[in-house]
Order: sequence, then structure tokens, then C-alpha cells
Amino acid sequence: MSDGLHDFTLPSRGRGETPASTPRLLEPYGARVVLQPAQQELDAEMFLKALLEDVASACLVGGASVIGHLKCLVQAGDRRWFCNLTSTRSGAACRGEGDGRLSLQDGARLDLAVLVYGLPASTIDGLVGDALRSLLEPLGISWSKNMPSVVHASAGR
Repeated sequence: MSDGLHDFTLPSRGRGETPASTPRLLEPYGARVVLQPAQQELDAEMFLKALLEDVASACLVGGASVIGHLKCLVQAGDRRWFCNLTSTRSGAACRGEGDGRLSLQDGARLDLAVLVYGLPASTIDGLVGDALRSLLEPLGISWSKNMPSVVHASAGR
């Protein structure tokens, strides 16, 4: 006899549908972004936090089933700032050197990695570009993004 407290059923995913953790739905994405030299400074913590949170939110809206991990590093000269996000609820956490203001006099390099379930890297690449445009163009900061690096599930087989 059932006590009613432990009765549950998982919703049907439909015939042929795979669970979110299936490797074929995870396509790691990575890109290097070069921020061109500029006279202004960049508030690294504010920029990185907004970048990761914007990309993660856009991934969910775009159909990602699970946010795995987003992380990035921006380096300008000898100063670096790191940021990571594992949940849109808790947001991004950043740390770095100094007060977070980075001089862009000699430009900067941003490395970004995105692991989400359910979106191809090509879609993530578009979402990253959209987020970079919305954050950097109002500041007058020019940037270029190298072709993303993608690890395909069949690599190494």
C-alpha cells in the first residue's frame, strides 16, 4: 500500500527523446575575443558579470535545457580578471587584481568557455556575439572574435 509521500512519476520525454545529460547534446564552446586599444578603461568585474549572465540567459531562452558552466578571463597588460557562472539564479562570481578597472590603452584579450546542454556551438556563438555587441558598442570599444573552438563528440574516436 502506498503512503502517497513517495509516489511520483517522471514526465514522459517522448519516444526517441534523449535526456539533457546525453553527451550528443553537449557541444563545448570556446572563443578568444580581442578588445582593440582604446583610451577608456573597462570595469572588468561589471563587464564580465554582465557578459556571462547575458549569455546564460540567452542560452536558456534559446532552448538550452541545462546551464553547465560559463567562465572567462580578461587580461589587459599584467592585470587579469576571472569570472564564472554555474547558475542564472546565483549569477556570476568574479575576482581579479586591483579595483577592476582595466586600461585598454594596449587592448585586452578575453577568453570565454560555455558549457550548456541542448544548444549547438553555432547558436552559442551567435548569442555571444549579440552579448558582446550590446555591452561593448555603447562604450565605443571595438572588438573582434576569433572563430570558436568546438570539441565534437566524435573527436578522438
